[in-house]
Order: sequence, then structure tokens, then C-alpha cells
Amino acid sequence: MWRRANGVLVGACLALAVVLSISPRHALAAPVTAVATTEFLDSIGVVTTFPDRGQPLARTIEMIRYCGFRWVRAGIEGLSDNGPTTIQTFLDLHRETGVRLAWGLVNGTLVYFHYEQMPFISLALGLVGACAVVTVSALMTLHDVFRPLRYCGRNSIVIYLAFFLPMAATRALLVKTGVISDVGTMSVIITAAGVLGSLALFWAARGTWAKFLFERPAMFWLTAKPAPKLALQPAE
Repeated sequence: MWRRANGVLVGACLALAVVLSISPRHALAAPVTAVATTEFLDSIGVVTTFPDRGQPLARTIEMIRYCGFRWVRAGIEGLSDNGPTTIQTFLDLHRETGVRLAWGLVNGTLVYFHYEQMPFISLALGLVGACAVVTVSALMTLHDVFRPLRYCGRNSIVIYLAFFLPMAATRALLVKTGVISDVGTMSVIITAAGVLGSLALFWAARGTWAKFLFERPAMFWLTAKPAPKLALQPAE
């Protein structure tokens, strides 16, 4: 029994050796140079809480030291003259850990000291913000989890044309009932209702006489409307 098991094992090893020797080079895993720990840590950051969110600064310092993070996202929200989170909070965090504070600190500081409306500074902040939006949008196209947002983008004219009715109805309902008093929560609900409601109207109008609300009738085209292109699907 043991001889048979050893024979099978030796035969499997020899077969594997033959397969590896005749396999094309590109099929084998290429060597990868490990990234230095310092370089890796320099490439990542963390979003953390500060005293205005209930976490003591000492706890934040302990966490950053333990994990070795080099970047922290810091924003203007929660920042005030009297605390608990002030500009000095960010300075103390940097002094104790050496961590660098990302874009939000620059933007937040300029807004805090009322420099954001100065000539050229406001333009520079707008350009940086626009670049950030474009960068994030480009990254979102790489993942299918954002497919619903891509659909909204392709049908942005639909949302633009029809958002007012569901938005106004939802706003009137929330204001009159008083179920939700928080302005931020109401804004999120009203925005979602405007987007989803306009798409629902679009879906309901497709294939009916009401489709002219979202699609130009053929009589108003300057040239003949191009026929949709049919793509061949591979056989399964």
C-alpha cells in the first residue's frame, strides 16, 4: 500500500516537472519586486474621527502610531474657534505622529480664514475641486458597482427634464407633514426622489404615445433618424 502511494506521488511530481518544463514562459508567474514598507505606507491614508465626533485626540494618535499611517483626511467640518476640534488639533496630531493632512486641511484653512473668495485663490480651489470630481468619476467607471450612476449619466437629460415634479411633490410632503426636520436628511430624500422619480416617468413613457416627452418625434428631425445598430452576440 505504501509503495503504491509513493509511486503515485513520485509519478505526480515527475508529471508536474515535465509540464512546467514545456510550458511557455509567459504562462509562469513573473517575478515581482516587493515594495518597500515605507513606500507602501506613504501611498495610503485614513479617514478618522476627531474630538468633535467624540474620539479623543490621544486615541487618534495611538491608532495612527500603531498602524503606521502617513496621511489623514482632514476637513473643515467640525472645526471651530472654541473646539473641541481646532486648527491646533491638526497641528498637535502632526507634531505627535508626523502624519500629513490631506487636501481638506488646505481647503478648510482657506475657508476658515475667509480667503476662499480672494482673486485667483477661489479660481485655484475651483480647479482643484473640478479635477478631483473628474478623477473620482473616471475611477468609478472602472467598477460595475457604480453601474446605476453610469445609467443616470447616460440619461442625464431625462433627469433634467422631469426631476421637478417628483422633487416638488416630495418637498411639499415633507414640509407639510413635518416627519423629518433635519435639513440635510430632507435634502438627500428630495434629491433621491427627483432622480428616481424622473427615471420612473421615463420608463413609464417608453413604448407609449407619451415618449415624445423624452424623445424628439421623427417629424422634427432635420435628417432621418438613424436606425439602431445591432451587435452580434457570441453563441453560448
